[in-house]
Amino acid sequence: MITITVQQTGTSVEDQMQAITKATTKESGTEAENIIKERVGRGLNIKDQLMDPYSAMATAERKKRGRQTAVRDLSLSGRMMAAMQASRVSESGGVFTSQIRFTDALSARKAEENQERDEWFGLSPNDERLVRDFMQDILDQEVQLANTR
Repeated sequence: MITITVQQTGTSVEDQMQAITKATTKESGTEAENIIKERVGRGLNIKDQLMDPYSAMATAERKKRGRQTAVRDLSLSGRMMAAMQASRVSESGGVFTSQIRFTDALSARKAEENQERDEWFGLSPNDERLVRDFMQDILDQEVQLANTR
């Protein structure tokens, strides 16, 4: 599971900020999910480096199914990546959290096995930068909108 946290700061418009912060956290979790899927689709691990190649057995199975074998992109059936989803936003003491998890046990197990082979599940340094930029863009838009009211 990946956790994305946004801490709310107290302001005179605290109620409005709470709603914006919750929405930003939810959108950021979904954006992080998409960023991870895109990175893995390019065959990159959590260090933004090419993942270790497929094993001989996995390569043979992928060839049999007509799948590419040059880059380890974790996409044999697509089920595991489809099961990875930003699931919910929770709040505790002004800190909002969005979690990315797997929606079924089989996909979670496959993800864990792949993680043991080469770390891929999580935010790479580039992913973190992209999520921060995404969050900043949302907040900038909200500030601009608030200034026009």
